[in-house]
Amino acid sequence: MISIILNFKIKGKRFFHALFFIPSMLPIALMATVFGSMLEYKNGIVNQILRGVGLGALAQRWLADPKLAMGAVCSVSIFMIGIPIMYYTADLTTISRSILEAATIDGAGMKDQLLLIIFPVLKNTHKTIILSMLLGGFREMERVYLMTDGGPGGSTEIIGTYIYRATRSAGSNIGLVCAAAIIVLIVAFIISFIQLKMTSKNG
Repeated sequence: MISIILNFKIKGKRFFHALFFIPSMLPIALMATVFGSMLEYKNGIVNQILRGVGLGALAQRWLADPKLAMGAVCSVSIFMIGIPIMYYTADLTTISRSILEAATIDGAGMKDQLLLIIFPVLKNTHKTIILSMLLGGFREMERVYLMTDGGPGGSTEIIGTYIYRATRSAGSNIGLVCAAAIIVLIVAFIISFIQLKMTSKNG
């Protein structure tokens, strides 16, 4: 939806493109550190704002509560949507205006054009973004490690932090570490292979 809105001729279009795209280019470690400090219970800016506007009851231990920690870690992804927007914006320009004009003449409203024309036409873009995000999931170790270190109580544990933690423990876990690393490598290879096949097919 953001890409479609940005596809219209609006003032400040380039500014909004930059606003969404630049954060996705920042190092994940930097984003994790900034968000980690923002979500601190006592001095975090999020809870301070809530207390400042009289909503102190909503202040939470975002990174220390097992029920909230994963959601808090995932909240950083809000600022990582620049690349999907870039993909969609680029492919939206390839859709012929005549198709949308013909649909408008036939009485199709905006909702029908979105669901029946634009969304299906961008199916290859959907696949590319999904596969790219899946591959990006293997690089989330920095975010989780810097924000929660897999805690509290393992509620935000992912394969990256599991492998890293196991390598620091007793040597008896080396077999599990190797097995986990190989499985991750195989899964990443399969996803990459599918992406290459789809890219070559679309080309």
